[in-house]
Amino acid sequence: MRKIIAMITATAMLTALAAGFGGSAMSRVTAAENNMTEDGLHFLDDSNLGKSELKIALLTSPAGTDDLAVNRGLKQGLNEFLESDKTASFKEFTEKTGKPAACLKMAEELAAGYDVVVACGEMFSGISDVANKCKDTKFILFDAVPLDGKGNPVVLDNVTSFKYRDEESGFLAGIAAAIESKSGKVAAVTAKDNGSVAANAKLGFLCGVNYANKNLGTSVKVPVSDNEMTAKQLIAEGCDILYTASPLCAKEVLRSAKAAQGVRVIGAFIDLFPYGGNAKDNVVITSVYRTQDSDLLAELLTIALENAVGENKESGTYDYSINYYFDTERSQLSDRTDTVLMEVFDMLWQKKVVPASLTNGMSADQFTGL
Repeated sequence: MRKIIAMITATAMLTALAAGFGGSAMSRVTAAENNMTEDGLHFLDDSNLGKSELKIALLTSPAGTDDLAVNRGLKQGLNEFLESDKTASFKEFTEKTGKPAACLKMAEELAAGYDVVVACGEMFSGISDVANKCKDTKFILFDAVPLDGKGNPVVLDNVTSFKYRDEESGFLAGIAAAIESKSGKVAAVTAKDNGSVAANAKLGFLCGVNYANKNLGTSVKVPVSDNEMTAKQLIAEGCDILYTASPLCAKEVLRSAKAAQGVRVIGAFIDLFPYGGNAKDNVVITSVYRTQDSDLLAELLTIALENAVGENKESGTYDYSINYYFDTERSQLSDRTDTVLMEVFDMLWQKKVVPASLTNGMSADQFTGL
């Protein structure tokens, strides 16, 4: 089952627009398709849509929007929102240390001058106190869920959080790597990133490789010490396909692959194909991506309509928030890999396969569907 890439932004906008009709996320899209007639759009005449004058702060830590990963995707979503609302504005801020206390302090300082603060990373999970102090500011979190003083998830009226099943991304990448590898060695690059995003993506990748070895006739190995190894070191170990499992690794992986011969890359989070050019070829096979740009766009549109409700969202293949590029302009998948990924995506979507994650108690050697 495939998703038409060009429809992502349109769907996000329909979802946000239709929020004015109420109902669940799925029924909102249906309402938009059925009821967004010329007469039905009159309720927008007096709304802030396109004239919100929202002041938005994008807070990243420790990497900025040049990471070729999550933060870059969020900037793309912000730019799309500004195209639809010329009265809005945003500014980027980076907290260099990555320490939670410093990140939360900067978030509180920004809340004093901005209507919306978009923040990315687990270091922002302690946002609850800040959000309760700054009730007039909307907070949008990615890769973090607001927690109470006991470490339990909490829903706050002015906070919307997004988390993704990165183990599903990793699983798709592991399948593709196992089929495409010629050396018989592949790896998910996390370097020394021990965050949950990198850990889940790597777990999913290992599950994908194990699944391919058991069911698809491959015989591929993953270096056991890849947790601490850079892309350059993994290439020296004989790995010919690398997956950018960490948001911090994309640049290093691309640089190392381009410098080597016969090494290819599976990107993550955003489309890495535009950055994979190397002389006459491109090192990127495909990218398993998230729809964080469209998710942010939809949330900002909802805020502009003054219809935002605090919510903690978790997304994956079942709502097409995780997918892979299959078109020839963004990928170089072999016909076999393409066919297998289509089948595997359906199994993930139907939960016939559930890769291991940090929270579901399964392992790369024992998971649903292996």
